[in-house]
Amino acid sequence: MIRTIVVEDENFSLEMMNMLITGHIPALEIVGTATSVSEGIHEIESKHPDLVLLDIELGNQSSFDILEAVKVRDFGVIFITAYDHYAIKAIRYSAFDYLMKPVDLEELQGAVGRFAETRQNKENQAKQFEVLLEGKNNPVMPAKIMIPAKSGIVYIEVSEIKYIEADGSYCDIYFINNKKFTSSKTMVELEEILADRPMFVRSHKSFLVNLSFVKEFHHTGKTGHVELVDGSTVMVAFRKKAEFIKMMNQYMRS
Repeated sequence: MIRTIVVEDENFSLEMMNMLITGHIPALEIVGTATSVSEGIHEIESKHPDLVLLDIELGNQSSFDILEAVKVRDFGVIFITAYDHYAIKAIRYSAFDYLMKPVDLEELQGAVGRFAETRQNKENQAKQFEVLLEGKNNPVMPAKIMIPAKSGIVYIEVSEIKYIEADGSYCDIYFINNKKFTSSKTMVELEEILADRPMFVRSHKSFLVNLSFVKEFHHTGKTGHVELVDGSTVMVAFRKKAEFIKMMNQYMRS
């Protein structure tokens, strides 16, 4: 069983979450609930949960006040929000899940399933919270982010990503040191995560390229490809060609 605490300041939403969990998600055991920051801190520090379902807005305070206050951060978090919150970028950077209200049962089950599959060791768990709190307090994308992979959650240096290639509903992320790993995120999701870094440009429906590693562009009829500094190549689609060359030239002049 996954020992779970639900932190939610709206009684109706708290009751609905309890009903969803007790009626449909037997893997979760609710060991405590809280409706405020102070209660949330007390419940987490006294109950030592495996997972916290955490509403971002708690009255005039924020769930981040809880996370910054607790002494030991050795639990997972699924965030809940009623709108497109300013902190969602930080949540994405740190690879925590979030759900929009009203919470959909299938989405909740999916988030719980992902948590169960990728439960982190203490070192990685600490890194997740580090990235989360850094991203929440800083509007600039952090140098290192967490990305869900088939084997768990990986802590990566963004500047070392060479390119990303779509592989069905997964993506292969290639690094300048010739390592790669397969992410459970889609290309669209990874593109959104990296949107604050102008060096990442979509060259093809299947490729997202880091312009920092582009050596030169080669025309191949109506389409083309770029050669990277290590000799690897990435396709450029006909519909992306003109815009890609424009972005590449702008980046190289900057």
